[in-house]
Amino acid sequence: MIRIPSADLWVIGVTILCGLILNVSSLIIYRLLFHPLRHIPGPLSARLTYGYQMYYDVYLGGLMPRQLSKLHQKYGPIVRIAPDRVHVDDPEFYKRLFGPREDFIKAKYYYGNLGISESIVTLQDSKAHRRLRNSLNPFFNPQAAIDQRPLVFDEIRKLLNTLGEKRNGTSLTNIQRTLGQLFVNLTCRTVFGLHEMSGEDAFTIFDGISGWFSSFNVALAFPLIPKIALKLPNWLTTRIVPGYLCILQNVRVCIAQCKSRMKGLGTFTQYDNVFDMLQVSEFGGHQLNETQLLHEAIELLAGGVLPTNTTACYAVYFILTHPRVLETLKRELAGLPKTTHGIPSCELSTDAPYLTAIVKETLRLRPAAGPGFLPRVVPPKGAFVNDTFIPGGTIVSTSLYSVNTNPNIFRDPMTFNPDRWLSPQSEDGEDWFVSFSKGPRMCLGKHISMLSISSVLAAVFSNFELTLDETDDETMEWRDQTLLVNKSHIMAFVTPINLSASLQEPATVVLPDLFVSWAATPVKLNPLYAIEAPKAELWFKEYVSFLKQSRSSP
Repeated sequence: MIRIPSADLWVIGVTILCGLILNVSSLIIYRLLFHPLRHIPGPLSARLTYGYQMYYDVYLGGLMPRQLSKLHQKYGPIVRIAPDRVHVDDPEFYKRLFGPREDFIKAKYYYGNLGISESIVTLQDSKAHRRLRNSLNPFFNPQAAIDQRPLVFDEIRKLLNTLGEKRNGTSLTNIQRTLGQLFVNLTCRTVFGLHEMSGEDAFTIFDGISGWFSSFNVALAFPLIPKIALKLPNWLTTRIVPGYLCILQNVRVCIAQCKSRMKGLGTFTQYDNVFDMLQVSEFGGHQLNETQLLHEAIELLAGGVLPTNTTACYAVYFILTHPRVLETLKRELAGLPKTTHGIPSCELSTDAPYLTAIVKETLRLRPAAGPGFLPRVVPPKGAFVNDTFIPGGTIVSTSLYSVNTNPNIFRDPMTFNPDRWLSPQSEDGEDWFVSFSKGPRMCLGKHISMLSISSVLAAVFSNFELTLDETDDETMEWRDQTLLVNKSHIMAFVTPINLSASLQEPATVVLPDLFVSWAATPVKLNPLYAIEAPKAELWFKEYVSFLKQSRSSP
């Protein structure tokens, strides 16, 4: 064994230390004086290190988007938030960043570290994204949302049954998890064509999705951590990346059920749910591989559940904390036609404008699909923002929250005011309804999300009195975890009002009489949604025939 004299060890140590000091000093001098972004102002710590953003995103748990407004007040519309990252508070630049040309591609450091790098949300290749989106569009366009209305109403009936059990209003209800169960079931039916799961399974998936997103900021700041965690024993992985294994296992079960069902159905040219289409369709001359299918399934499930649920819960909170809004909403809902289960059966987007305005205003103040960065990479030739040049390769972002609270677009932007969407000037504001983003990367689920949120709110406030408890502005403080989340679940006492007797009876059929309002027109039945499809389809046809005869008889 070679022994190194202590004097030599001291020299080696000093040399290493001096080398580190020289290296750090050179990096500091470069980033301050010679970096291509040296002309863009920002906090000193942000210009030197990534620690500034990590502090707000990781240590404070996702508060960076709210800190951005303070930075822009101090430094102007363009701020350097990290050595190679810039944030822009300019609504016109937002249109360029998310415009149809897609000059600014998605930043790999962000979208490549979410654990679903092969999904439509994270794809960098614009051509591959366009092919996949064109195939998915038929399941998410406005007509598809209308076709899904019977499913939405079926899940709402079950929700009303659950809430109807709270008869005396003395039982505190976790509104967040209760609505989460609805959106899990609805998403599994529309995406996978699977019938409802047990309440515990739905809660497990909802909690898994919530836990998984809570780890995103750590994964973005330290991308090696989740990669290493997935190679560790499961009990340790669940502590480091909570929820991910739960989502992975449940999605794989859904995929296995879909594949098993497809084997017995033969070949189709049209498919009734998203995943069946994804299994057999070709994109760019080849089918999606197992990893792509898995990532797409995870993205569709998580994207269909968490942001929709968060928006619905914030809407409930805003309604209950603004008495005038609650009173106006109840007056509007009282005049709407309803099914025998007390569910408004009209076209809510046109017949309930105030309700629609509430949902839009909630999305403006709490853009659940992503309040923060949505970073893009500046093209090689660079780009001008006003008179400021941003060199190619820079990671640039502009947040939905910044646009939604811009005082030049929205008067009193921090005030919850649904009336702003009903005034004669509201058409100008429609151009800035960007909570689902804009351009070719706009959220696929916009239409089904608006429908389901509005329908849930209409049904709940038509049939129940809600009283908040253990819930206030502090517990509902929002955080950015790639998607917007609230600090704590919304809790309320629920008291039934005008509750239909039919709601109090347990369901004995797969397809309930919520279809009454559509009985006079043909309704497309998806046999894959029922456990016993042939019997359900026969029952449904006989039921519609009976309703038509009843209407035509004197």
